Amino acid sequence: MIRDQYVVDLISDEKFMSDRPQLGWKIDFAEYLGEVQRALEDLTVNDLIGKLRGATKQLSSSSNIKDIVFLTQNLYTLGGLVMADGARVDEGPLKSILDKVAVQILEAGPKPAPGETRQLALVSGPPRFSLEPELDDKQIRVRVQVNAKQEELVMGYENFFSEVSRAHGDAKLLPSLRHTASST
Repeated sequence: MIRDQYVVDLISDEKFMSDRPQLGWKIDFAEYLGEVQRALEDLTVNDLIGKLRGATKQLSSSSNIKDIVFLTQNLYTLGGLVMADGARVDEGPLKSILDKVAVQILEAGPKPAPGETRQLALVSGPPRFSLEPELDDKQIRVRVQVNAKQEELVMGYENFFSEVSRAHGDAKLLPSLRHTASST
């Protein structure tokens, strides 16, 4: 129950429910919420990758369906996170796809003069990551629309997670809740 600003343990014997402060039987509710908020704000892409890498390592064709669904949902979400505001595309699996498309565009066009540089405009949506159907292979498929064409890349999970970590690992999973609350 909540009494004053404290969450109080109702299971304890009534003699512990007095107004005298004692250790271990009541929690300051506002302080508790503040700590939960700080913990959530500190979570990074690397934290999520650590969990997903471990789950993928344990994955097999006989894995529990809950584990497969967990990985599927979180890989899909991770794709959107790597394209958050300010996300880098100069590293990671998305860069590999964009480089491949750029080469295809350059090879299809007129040959540049010696020393000429060209700029390309590539328009892409958020990448989507998914498990390959053969679970024992532990591969991740990266899909992204680039210039209105679906592009794909399949990678082993260790290489995939290493590249995503290198490119986006320090990014926060959640924006600052204080900043979000104060700006609304």
